[in-house]
Amino acid sequence: MVQEWLAGERFAGSRLVVVTRGAMPVGVGGSAAAGDVVQAPVWGLVRAALAENPGRFALADLDPDARVPADVDAAVAAVVSGESEVAVRGGAVLVPRLTRLPDDRAGQDDTHPAGQADSLASMPALDGSGAVLVTGGTGGLGAVVARYLVAERGVRDLVLVSRRGLEAPGAVELAGELRGLGAAVRVLACDVSDRGAVRGLVDSLVADGGLLAVVHAAGVGDNGLVGALSPERLEGVLGPKADAAWWLHEATAGLELAAFVLFSSAGGLVLTAGQGNYAAANVFLDALAAWRRAGGLVATSMAFGFWDVGAGLGQYLSQVDGGGWLRRVCRCCRLMRVWRCSRGVWIVVRRRWCRCGWMPRRWVCVVMRCRLCCGVCAGEARGGCGVAGGCCG
Repeated sequence: MVQEWLAGERFAGSRLVVVTRGAMPVGVGGSAAAGDVVQAPVWGLVRAALAENPGRFALADLDPDARVPADVDAAVAAVVSGESEVAVRGGAVLVPRLTRLPDDRAGQDDTHPAGQADSLASMPALDGSGAVLVTGGTGGLGAVVARYLVAERGVRDLVLVSRRGLEAPGAVELAGELRGLGAAVRVLACDVSDRGAVRGLVDSLVADGGLLAVVHAAGVGDNGLVGALSPERLEGVLGPKADAAWWLHEATAGLELAAFVLFSSAGGLVLTAGQGNYAAANVFLDALAAWRRAGGLVATSMAFGFWDVGAGLGQYLSQVDGGGWLRRVCRCCRLMRVWRCSRGVWIVVRRRWCRCGWMPRRWVCVVMRCRLCCGVCAGEARGGCGVAGGCCG
C-alpha cells in the first residue's frame, strides 16, 4: 500500500494516514500497556516512509477497547494540526515527545563510583549458575557485549551464537580472550531466524546446566528507500532480528530468566530514512519487550544509536564520514543525559554508562536527531540544543 501510494501520481498532494488499533504500548493517560507485536512493525516501516517523504504519511493508533467514530475524528484532527504520530486512549489524543528522566546525579562526575553503583543497583545478578546466551555473539557488537559481561558483570558461563560459529572471523581469538578472563565459553553455530534451531539451542542449554539470561544482539541491514524494498529484503532483515527475538521468547517463556535483553535501535524511532525494514524490526523488539513485561516476564529493549567501536551496522558510517564527524560529536558529549520516549523506550545519549546498566562504559554514544523534539547534530552538540538543560555539554 505504501509503495502504491508513493507511485500513484493522483496521490502526490495527499497524505495517507495509516491506522492501527492497540499497536503501541501505551494506555490511558500515557501509562504502560502491552501493545500488539503484530501491528507494531508497521510503525517502523511507515516512519521510514514519512522520513523519506515528508508530509505524505501519518500514523494513528486507536484505542483497542473502544470502537467509536469520535476516536477517528480526534486522530484526524490531530494529524491535520500537524502531528505525524498520534494515539487515542480513553478519548484523549496522545502524541510522542522526548522527556528527560530525573537525574539525582546532577553535578556529579560521571565516573564517580557512587553513580555507577546507583545505575547497577536494580540490575539482576549474572554471576550465578546457568549460561548467558548472546546471539550475534561473534560479530562486532557481540564481542563488545561478551567482553563487558565477563569483565564487568562477572559472567562465568557464556554461550556465543552466530550463523558461522567458530568459523566466523575472530571467533577463536575472542573465545580465547574471554577464557583468559576466567569464563567458560562456548561458540556455537545456529541460525536464530530458524524456529526449530532456536528451540533446539535453548533446550540443549537448559539440559546442560541451565539458562540464566538472553542477550539478543543479532541483526543485519539492507538499506534502501521504501519504494525499493521487496518482500525478500524485508524478510532478510526481519528474520535474524524480529523473528529470532520471537523464537527466543517462545523457547524461554517457561524459564525464570534473570534478564532478556534485546538490542534495538534508535533507528526504529528516528533516523529511519532508508531503513524501513530495519526500523520495522527494531520497533518489533521494543513492542516485544513491552508485551513481555505486561505479561510478567523480564525484558529490556535498548534503543541504541551508533556504536563508535568500528563494529555493528555503524561501522559502515566511517566509510562515509571519514571517521571524523561521529567521533567529534562523541567527544562533545560531556554530561550524562538519558531521555525516555513517551512510548517507554530508553534512548541513551552518552558513551560511558546508562541508568539501566546494560551499556558498556566507554564504548557507546548515541547521536541522534529527533524530529519530535530538539535536533542533536554536530553544530548543536557544540553549542547545546534547544531543550532546557541541554543534552550535550
